[in-house]
Amino acid sequence: MSPGLGAVPSRSLAPFKVIPVCCHLQIIRLRRQLERAPMLMEIPGTRQHADEYKRRWFTDAAMDLVVWLDSDGGIAGFQLCYDKQRCEKSITWKAASGYQHTAVDDGELSGRYKRSPILASDGDMNAWSVCGEFRRRAGALDEPLRAFISKKLIDYSGNLQ
Repeated sequence: MSPGLGAVPSRSLAPFKVIPVCCHLQIIRLRRQLERAPMLMEIPGTRQHADEYKRRWFTDAAMDLVVWLDSDGGIAGFQLCYDKQRCEKSITWKAASGYQHTAVDDGELSGRYKRSPILASDGDMNAWSVCGEFRRRAGALDEPLRAFISKKLIDYSGNLQ
């Protein structure tokens, strides 16, 4: 589950809308970069909403990270989607409500129309493994952000008892 890029239509609407060539080429270049380097890269131009926290979105082939920033630039929360290529899961932390670990139901049903992805409750997560994979892929993130998210991932394992 990832926030939209704004100008890029969903796959189901693609035949009905024209993607500007510059946006299309930017998406192709970004996909090629993601395929070559297993490193979270920031998506430029992530859609923002006036009445919500500012969002930063990072992605690669295996993970998505959305960080919500408050008006002072502090981290109000984040959502890390991991294991995207097999059985996608999501760990969300919000300052106001704490942790939530979920599985991502991608909406795929054989022989039917694709539905919207949803988050469904999921059990435990191997926080050390997810944190290790995150650290390997987060080299392009600034160190304070990387350290904050790593700490929150490890802290999650202590909240399971």
